Amino acid sequence: MVAADSMCNLRLAAEDEILGVLQGTAIGRRAALLFDGSSQSGLESIARIALLRRNVRLQSQVRIDGVGRVDLLIGERLVLELDGKQWHVGAGYEEDRRRDLALVSLGYLVVRVAYRQVIENWREVEHQLLTIIRQREHLRTPSGRKVGDRR
Repeated sequence: MVAADSMCNLRLAAEDEILGVLQGTAIGRRAALLFDGSSQSGLESIARIALLRRNVRLQSQVRIDGVGRVDLLIGERLVLELDGKQWHVGAGYEEDRRRDLALVSLGYLVVRVAYRQVIENWREVEHQLLTIIRQREHLRTPSGRKVGDRR
């Protein structure tokens, strides 16, 4: 699914083409349920699929006014941002901090996870996210929330 999501995001194949191929087999039809062409990175796909398998309700690439798109929105207010290696220095790093501050000021909870945490230590990340979810902190509506449409 990571490859399928990436192919769609990079416009190497259209969403309907990918889904058409997946529909050709029983395992592909099950996998198609996890496909999300809006996913903007492999890390995002990995985290999204892992959380969906835990029955976590989430949305990909949600637009939030004053912030832009966030990688994953879990419930009403838990934002999960997944940072590849390129986002640890420079202007991207500064912009991420600006976005985090804006999100927190709107009442969102922001969790930023690095590449190595997803690839090498996902179990711990998932455990901590599920702890937040069990506390139901993700369900409160953020104050002043203004969410645009997906994609």
